[in-house]
Amino acid sequence: MKKVLLAISLLWTVSSIAQQDVYLRIDHEVNGQPFAMGAQGQNNLGDDFNVNRLEYYISGLSIMHDGGQVTDLPDTYFLVNGSQNFDELLGNFNVSHLESITFAIGVDSARNHLDPASWPMAHPLAPKSPSMHWGWTAGYRFAVMEGTSGNGLAQVYEFHALGNKNYTLQTIETAGEDDNGDVVVHLTADYVEAFYNIPLDQGMIQHGQDDEAAEFLGNFALRVFESSDGNGPVASISEQEGASIRAYPNPAARQIYLDLSKTSRTIDRYEWVNAQGAQVRKGVFAGVGIDTPNSSGIYFLQLYSGEELVAVERVVVQR
Repeated sequence: MKKVLLAISLLWTVSSIAQQDVYLRIDHEVNGQPFAMGAQGQNNLGDDFNVNRLEYYISGLSIMHDGGQVTDLPDTYFLVNGSQNFDELLGNFNVSHLESITFAIGVDSARNHLDPASWPMAHPLAPKSPSMHWGWTAGYRFAVMEGTSGNGLAQVYEFHALGNKNYTLQTIETAGEDDNGDVVVHLTADYVEAFYNIPLDQGMIQHGQDDEAAEFLGNFALRVFESSDGNGPVASISEQEGASIRAYPNPAARQIYLDLSKTSRTIDRYEWVNAQGAQVRKGVFAGVGIDTPNSSGIYFLQLYSGEELVAVERVVVQR
């Protein structure tokens, strides 16, 4: 009897850690309707627009699973085209319980300034037509949307947004979906949100990394995507900022500490934000431990110097 129970226990253990294919699936929408080229939408300012070109890069991918384990995908890049279905394999991993996905729109600085011709022709970072590369100095276009807008859709708009400073990781909490034994991270992307608070009534040409182009990418990091669980993104800090600040231990129990030895920045207050973007705790940082939220889960510790957001740390709290 003991041998039978042991065999059953071993079988359960093996099955529970069996590798599974993990996919990323994105449904393209405008104003909650299925997207197609030429599709018409209206942003929150009441400005009408249509879309004749929509492309963007996804990189910086990682998944969190099974009690805060993080699996990074450092060499995974996708070029998303709004006119094509997106359902891509991320890899085969030991995943029992998916918790969240993290990614950025654009190309990380380590690859952003390399020669596109150095990649195999089928690679997302290889030369494309129309081009997704701005030049060696500026790097890749992170996201492109083009079309007409305004009264009678008579004005032209073009957004070619780029720049290392706009490369921002976003995390979306999700348990994923089961698809015949595969794990699917199922997201909806409503591209009307890319133009949140951006006036399009007179058209607009934005090629670069500042002004409305930066706002456009910020909307991609905070507003465009939603998981099938109904969770929106929480944006982290850009890769250049706050990289020298570390919060530990992670996962954390009742307190977490900051390692500021590699930064000259001063932190004087903090805020805890949950995976839905709601503030759950805040306080003054006095150079000692920071109390964690009262419930277990995935949170974002936002660190401030005065009114300036200096860094955001993703923390798994295990109470």
